[in-house]
Order: sequence, then C-alpha cells, then structure tokens
Amino acid sequence: MLAGEPGNLAEFRRGLPPRIAEPVIGTVAGARHEAADVIVARDAKTGECLVAFGRERIQQARDAGAEEVPALVVPINRGADELERLAAACLVLKGRHDL
Repeated sequence: MLAGEPGNLAEFRRGLPPRIAEPVIGTVAGARHEAADVIVARDAKTGECLVAFGRERIQQARDAGAEEVPALVVPINRGADELERLAAACLVLKGRHDL
C-alpha cells in the first residue's frame, strides 16, 4: 500500500521496477509522513515474514487483545543481501532493529 498525493503516486508507480511494483496492492490519498511502528520483511519467494522492527509493539498489541497490528511490509529477496540492508536501514532510521 502506498500513500501520497494521487498525481505523485501515479508517477512513482510508473517508475518502480516490476518486482517492487507487483506487491503494491493499492494507493491511499494522503500527503503526510507517518512513521511505521512495525516493519516486517516478507520473502518474495516463500512468503516467510520476519519482524525487522517493532517486536515490542506487537507484544503490546497482543497483550491488549488486538488481532491485527498495522505494519510496513517490505518485500525482500533472502538470496541477496536485502535483509541485511533492511536491518541497516532500521538501525539508521529507528536506532535499532529486531532481526
């Protein structure tokens, strides 16, 4: 799911490589940045999911009885170094990672 101004989203999607554009399921009009409390790496081949950031937030939601937690899902290729790059991005942007 992508969020942003409709015109910018359309232009952005046209420029995405197919393997990145394929998992995008839709767009939402919006113009502000919202930080992700939970970031999940999803293996594009197997569908396996790993919590890259936000394990504590997931536990808090479970303790509160929530069945779902909003998350940013990032498709990765585990055969490449994409998981390590996501961990590095979490470290830079969030100060840590949960991998």
